[in-house]
Amino acid sequence: MAISFGSTFRSEFEKFKSVESTSEFLNATIEFVQFMTRYLGEPTHPYCKEIKEWKVRLFNKDEHCLYDHQVAAIRECFDAVILSEDLNSGYCFMPTSAGKGHILMTLAGLAVGDFSIQKLVFDSMPDVWAQYPNIFSVLVSLGLEYSKLITHKNPRTQILVHDTEILKQIETDCNDLLGKKLASKVEFFSVQALRSEKRRENLKYVIIDECHWGNATEEETVQSSLIAQVKATGGKAFGFTASPYQDGKFQDTWSKNKLNSRYDFNYYLDNKILYPITLKEVNLQNARVGFKEGDEESDLMEKEQVINFIADHIKTVLPVEGLDAPAICFFSSVIIPDLVEALFERRPDLKPAIKVLSSEGAFFANKCKEMFGESILATDIDIQRLKTGEKIFLISRQKLLVGLNAPYLKYCFISPTNSKIIIMQGLGRLMRPVDYQKVPRKLATLFLTSLSGKKLDISGKGADPGETTEKTEKDDLNLNDHDSPKTRYTTTSMTLSEAYDLPVPVFYKTEVGFKDFINQTRIKDGNTVEVLKRKFIDPEELIKFDPIALRERVSRIRDMVRAQYKKAIMDRDSKTIDGRRIWSCQGKRVLGKEGCERSQTEVNLEIHHLAPYTFAELFRKFGEDGTLAWHSDPKNLEYLVTLCEGCHDLIHTKEASDHEVA
Repeated sequence: MAISFGSTFRSEFEKFKSVESTSEFLNATIEFVQFMTRYLGEPTHPYCKEIKEWKVRLFNKDEHCLYDHQVAAIRECFDAVILSEDLNSGYCFMPTSAGKGHILMTLAGLAVGDFSIQKLVFDSMPDVWAQYPNIFSVLVSLGLEYSKLITHKNPRTQILVHDTEILKQIETDCNDLLGKKLASKVEFFSVQALRSEKRRENLKYVIIDECHWGNATEEETVQSSLIAQVKATGGKAFGFTASPYQDGKFQDTWSKNKLNSRYDFNYYLDNKILYPITLKEVNLQNARVGFKEGDEESDLMEKEQVINFIADHIKTVLPVEGLDAPAICFFSSVIIPDLVEALFERRPDLKPAIKVLSSEGAFFANKCKEMFGESILATDIDIQRLKTGEKIFLISRQKLLVGLNAPYLKYCFISPTNSKIIIMQGLGRLMRPVDYQKVPRKLATLFLTSLSGKKLDISGKGADPGETTEKTEKDDLNLNDHDSPKTRYTTTSMTLSEAYDLPVPVFYKTEVGFKDFINQTRIKDGNTVEVLKRKFIDPEELIKFDPIALRERVSRIRDMVRAQYKKAIMDRDSKTIDGRRIWSCQGKRVLGKEGCERSQTEVNLEIHHLAPYTFAELFRKFGEDGTLAWHSDPKNLEYLVTLCEGCHDLIHTKEASDHEVA
């Protein structure tokens, strides 16, 4: 294929579309890469800008372009798995709405061509990836064009899902995004269908959506055996999940090889890929008659009180004039009939909106139909109405926990669960981006059994009479395990702090913005955070607590005292070297041989308070004026010291250890 100077770089790329054989395509690839690198070395040439800003266009009618983080995820899959001799599998975590589906399809499209374009370039020009990272996007587009020329299905590529209900949807999406010519070369199955050895023959690439289901139940262990077999025969496996695991059973399947650590929630929020929802945690201990702040918490077994409390809370959250937007609830099946009954009593205006979603023949669904009539059961039409923003109040156990694209959802209620997956996936239903003017606020409510790990053990009208009531080992599920469909409604409480593996358990009585929560704004800053322990909080004071105002007030005082002491401390903790004053860490002076003496040119330095005179304690004890006076007294400056981040962490670790021993 002749490469010449055309009017645009894309016009040169388009020449590959006329190539009719894979050998001719591969022969022209290296020449094309050399052509790109030549112009990338000429920053003023228009080709250089085109290559650097190249967008991977898929083949659907609108020519959807991949986001940067989607291309980066594909790059991580290629670098860490395809090129690796040691690792044959890896998983990507990214929240709902991050476009996992588009990554799945693109990855599958490249796998059809055995990643031949990328492999060829790496083998022929191994340094080009590091020297010219911009070419990767172009090579993804090139790889998809190459895969169109593949005329066989061997080695085979499969996209697998755990929910057969979304199997057809994902196949339709693939046809739309890659075009039927390329999509027809990708196979689609449920993971369970891969019990058949026939479907595993010559399988080289397997891509699993919602891969956190691995090992969740005895039935799901087929995923682990499948991945093990694929890896043993030289294949490669990729998993995708929106569940916030740091360590979990399913990771044993995926070599604990997390591929896309570069992008955190801030990226998705800042780029408006996620809607920044509001979170609220509600303690069901308040359901107990006569329970007051400070009372000892206990296991909850009062079914009627719990049901009524949840229904009353939902009643107060929804506008008094009626449902103003679609809502979804994820509740245990045993309480769904009771909860619907309680909502009908409290909010008769919601009756036309409430729909119960279930698998056919589910006991709780039959009970709802018996109590409220067949119209209570949700249909496909109801789900479509929910997606388009109609005022539907959908109650589900776990159906539509994944794969539901309903951007106009405004409310989500989640009953107590020890499953990180249910929490994250439930919240994810609200994170779909939408115009803020159309949905100015979204609220997720998580009901907790307690703040101290007490249990909820109730049985409602939705409990299958055949279920055992005896305590089993499954009652004490590990927090990393997914709730099994067989699990009774017995669960330890799990706060959002635990779900996101935050360093300290924090219960928010008031609502908190999702971005603040993810960034741990109220946790990292120990001067403005209250770790709320129910026993010691006056309810009246709790209502008045305004952490944002307090943070601003404390920050103002801190800035003022810093102006007083910073120069004095910097002068004291610096020394003259070669005629220059060098500010250094005082870790060795404070910690001994464990500390360091690195300079500000080597590490970031800060001035820290030494215990017991922490800034928070001074502010609490002396107030604003007293804190200013304390820092202006020269004799108190001995309690201020210059430290690097590492030494500062060591001091706090040592203090915590000494405190435990004491």
